[in-house]
Amino acid sequence: MSKTMALALLVTVVVAFGLMGCGGTGNVRESKVVEPGPKIVYMSSYGIYTMEGSGLNPTNLTASFSGQADWPSWSRDRKQVAFESTHSRASKELYVKDIASGVVKRVTNDTMQKDGFATWSPDGTKLIYSANPAGSPNWYLYSINVSGSGRTKLTTYGQDDSPSWSPDGTTIVYSSMQGTGRFQLWTMKPDGTAKKRLTTYAGWDRCPRWSPQGKKIVFAREFTGNREICTMNADGTGVKRLTNDPAYDSGPTWDPTAQFIVFGRSGALLRMNADGTSLHKLRVDAADASWLGG
Repeated sequence: MSKTMALALLVTVVVAFGLMGCGGTGNVRESKVVEPGPKIVYMSSYGIYTMEGSGLNPTNLTASFSGQADWPSWSRDRKQVAFESTHSRASKELYVKDIASGVVKRVTNDTMQKDGFATWSPDGTKLIYSANPAGSPNWYLYSINVSGSGRTKLTTYGQDDSPSWSPDGTTIVYSSMQGTGRFQLWTMKPDGTAKKRLTTYAGWDRCPRWSPQGKKIVFAREFTGNREICTMNADGTGVKRLTNDPAYDSGPTWDPTAQFIVFGRSGALLRMNADGTSLHKLRVDAADASWLGG
């Protein structure tokens, strides 16, 4: 038996959420044996953590970082994590932590009430994020270089959030209330042009994330006042509902192989197969995970 297989047989799985209106390590719930896989980054009430794909070995990335830290996102090469924090002032700014060196740098420095929910360009040089102007209920999408330069406003409607950058770098999927008064999924180019409505659902759709190959999108959809996890093709066709539970499901993310999806439910992170089967709880006191970089 290989060392990897032996390790897999010794792993007891646990499973692992939350989303914007998209230290504690939580409790582990026994599940079934799986290969640990790449690390997941997630937030808890105690900061930003990483853990194995099995839910084991949580590590606090912001233990020595003052201020609230939320909504982490892996870079594609998994060498950096972007997150929002009140480290410098009461309003939230974007920060990036280099995993190898441990260095944290501030990316945004503006008058916004909140900058967050960032997504990475495939080459790791840019972020697209949601920003909430001080004293305003509106949210807009901006792009910025990781160095902090080149800040550019991409949307103007005022209820735009949850961006996700496609693996090939050509398309942003995001949620917007433009033209409908309810959140639907839209796409645009990274420069903010060629905006196109992707879903035409009677309720709302939110929290989209591209699959590793860019062929599918996972997202949260409202059914009779409750949120469930769905997938669809990149062109908006073939919607498939994966969850059906009275609890509130949101914040889905793919694993790098597209075999699994992690999402949030009632303050815990859960994992299931990409077809919605084999649901397991990974970790409680955990939210808004990022498994696939981007």
